[in-house]
Amino acid sequence: MLNHGADKVSLNSSALKNPQLIKQASDKFGRQCICIAIDSYYDPERKAHYCCTHGGKKMTNIKVYDWVQQVEQLGAGELLVTSMGHDGMKQGFDIEHLAKINP
Repeated sequence: MLNHGADKVSLNSSALKNPQLIKQASDKFGRQCICIAIDSYYDPERKAHYCCTHGGKKMTNIKVYDWVQQVEQLGAGELLVTSMGHDGMKQGFDIEHLAKINP
C-alpha cells in the first residue's frame, strides 16, 4: 500500500504475531508511516490491560504497556489504542488507561 501512494499503514494482529514486521516496515518506509493499532481489554481477574487480536475477539497474554514499549523500540511512529470495554462499547475514552500509555 505504501508503494502505491498511502501515507501510513496500520498494523495490529499481524504485528503481534510477527513483531519484526514493525522493524522491517519502519526500516524500509520510515517510522512516520507505521501506526500500530492496539485493541486493549482490561482483565479484572489479572488486574491488567491485555492486547487483543482479530478485531478484539481474541485476548492474548501480552500486556498493553509491555507491548507499547516494544513497538516503540521496533520503530512504530504512532499508536492507535482502543479500549474494548470503553470506547469499544461506546462509553467514551478510557482516559486513565491512555494517560498511563502516554505520561
